[in-house]
Amino acid sequence: MNSNVKKINDYNILGVILQVIFTLASFILTIVSLLVSEKCFSFLEIVVGFDLLIMAYNNGKIYKRKNMTIIYVVFGICLIIYGILNFLEVIWWKM
Repeated sequence: MNSNVKKINDYNILGVILQVIFTLASFILTIVSLLVSEKCFSFLEIVVGFDLLIMAYNNGKIYKRKNMTIIYVVFGICLIIYGILNFLEVIWWKM
Protein backbone atom coordinates (compact mmCIF):
# COMPACT_ATOMS: atom_id res chain seq x y z
CA MET A 1 0.00 0.00 0.00
CA ASN A 2 1.22 3.49 -0.83
CA SER A 3 2.53 5.45 2.17
CA ASN A 4 0.73 8.61 0.97
CA VAL A 5 -2.69 7.00 1.34
CA LYS A 6 -4.32 7.72 4.70
CA LYS A 7 -6.27 5.12 6.64
CA ILE A 8 -9.96 5.18 5.73
CA ASN A 9 -12.32 6.42 8.43
CA ASP A 10 -16.02 7.36 8.47
CA TYR A 11 -15.48 10.89 7.13
CA ASN A 12 -13.38 9.61 4.25
CA ILE A 13 -16.03 7.00 3.40
CA LEU A 14 -18.63 9.79 3.40
CA GLY A 15 -16.47 11.79 0.98
CA VAL A 16 -16.14 8.83 -1.38
CA ILE A 17 -19.89 8.10 -1.23
CA LEU A 18 -20.69 11.77 -1.96
CA GLN A 19 -18.29 11.71 -4.89
CA VAL A 20 -20.02 8.65 -6.33
CA ILE A 21 -23.47 10.25 -5.85
CA PHE A 22 -22.44 13.53 -7.50
CA THR A 23 -20.72 11.68 -10.35
CA LEU A 24 -23.87 9.64 -11.03
CA ALA A 25 -25.94 12.83 -10.84
CA SER A 26 -23.58 14.39 -13.40
CA PHE A 27 -24.15 11.54 -15.82
CA ILE A 28 -27.93 11.70 -15.37
CA LEU A 29 -28.01 15.49 -15.77
CA THR A 30 -25.85 15.25 -18.88
CA ILE A 31 -28.40 12.99 -20.52
CA VAL A 32 -31.33 15.14 -19.33
CA SER A 33 -29.71 18.38 -20.50
CA LEU A 34 -29.05 16.90 -23.94
CA LEU A 35 -32.61 15.63 -24.32
CA VAL A 36 -34.84 18.07 -22.47
CA SER A 37 -33.72 21.64 -21.93
CA GLU A 38 -30.82 23.99 -21.67
CA LYS A 39 -31.80 25.02 -18.13
CA CYS A 40 -30.65 21.62 -16.88
CA PHE A 41 -27.16 22.45 -18.18
CA SER A 42 -26.82 25.09 -15.45
CA PHE A 43 -27.62 22.47 -12.82
CA LEU A 44 -25.09 20.18 -14.47
CA GLU A 45 -22.38 22.84 -14.12
CA ILE A 46 -23.23 23.31 -10.44
CA VAL A 47 -23.26 19.56 -9.75
CA VAL A 48 -19.92 19.05 -11.53
CA GLY A 49 -18.50 21.99 -9.54
CA PHE A 50 -19.55 20.36 -6.26
CA ASP A 51 -18.17 17.05 -7.52
CA LEU A 52 -14.81 18.73 -8.14
CA LEU A 53 -14.83 20.19 -4.62
CA ILE A 54 -15.54 16.74 -3.17
CA MET A 55 -12.75 15.30 -5.31
CA ALA A 56 -10.45 17.99 -3.92
CA TYR A 57 -11.41 16.99 -0.38
CA ASN A 58 -10.76 13.32 -1.14
CA ASN A 59 -7.43 14.12 -2.78
CA GLY A 60 -6.32 16.24 0.14
CA LYS A 61 -7.48 13.99 2.95
CA ILE A 62 -7.08 10.47 1.58
CA TYR A 63 -4.41 10.58 -1.14
CA LYS A 64 -2.36 13.57 0.09
CA ARG A 65 -1.96 15.04 -3.43
CA LYS A 66 -1.85 18.79 -2.88
CA ASN A 67 -1.26 19.94 -6.47
CA MET A 68 -4.41 18.37 -7.91
CA THR A 69 -6.38 19.50 -4.86
CA ILE A 70 -5.71 23.15 -5.69
CA ILE A 71 -6.68 22.62 -9.33
CA TYR A 72 -9.93 20.86 -8.35
CA VAL A 73 -10.85 23.64 -5.91
CA VAL A 74 -10.22 26.42 -8.44
CA PHE A 75 -12.17 24.74 -11.25
CA GLY A 76 -14.94 23.66 -8.87
CA ILE A 77 -15.52 27.17 -7.55
CA CYS A 78 -15.39 28.62 -11.08
CA LEU A 79 -17.95 26.09 -12.33
CA ILE A 80 -20.31 26.71 -9.42
CA ILE A 81 -20.17 30.49 -9.90
CA TYR A 82 -20.59 30.15 -13.67
CA GLY A 83 -23.49 27.73 -13.24
CA ILE A 84 -25.31 30.01 -10.80
CA LEU A 85 -24.81 33.06 -13.01
CA ASN A 86 -25.89 31.06 -16.05
CA PHE A 87 -29.01 29.82 -14.24
CA LEU A 88 -29.93 33.35 -13.17
CA GLU A 89 -29.29 34.47 -16.76
CA VAL A 90 -26.81 37.12 -15.65
CA ILE A 91 -24.32 36.03 -18.27
CA TRP A 92 -25.34 37.09 -21.75
CA TRP A 93 -23.02 34.70 -23.59
CA LYS A 94 -23.23 30.96 -23.56
CA MET A 95 -20.48 28.40 -23.98
